[in-house]
Amino acid sequence: MGFDWRQFLLLCDSPHAMAGNAEARLRAGISRGYYGAFNLVRQFLEAEGHRFSTKAEVHQEVVRTLKISADMGRRRLGEQLGRLRQYRNQADYDDEMNNPAGVHGTVAETLQGLKKDHPEIFAPPLP
Repeated sequence: MGFDWRQFLLLCDSPHAMAGNAEARLRAGISRGYYGAFNLVRQFLEAEGHRFSTKAEVHQEVVRTLKISADMGRRRLGEQLGRLRQYRNQADYDDEMNNPAGVHGTVAETLQGLKKDHPEIFAPPLP
């Protein structure tokens, strides 16, 4: 079995991410939180038969697939994943980031909500 993307979610969820309020740790938690969520959603959709590019466009393709779904929960997931990507882009690319601790908190709350609302995607596999 491949890498368990839930491990990235733990980096954002961990109290250690907030230790000392170090901006680098906060930015890394934001970034890894997004990538963990993104890859879990991508894998879930691929298991359902969806196919995506292997290039950078894959991020937009996954979000678009969710947003055009007939299921309201999936459309909402697409919106949330798109927002998480915006935060990840700020954390990874912006020299100045307004309130990284606040953004980290928002990302962590969003990820907790995703775990609760979409256990079929975010729950750990049964042993």
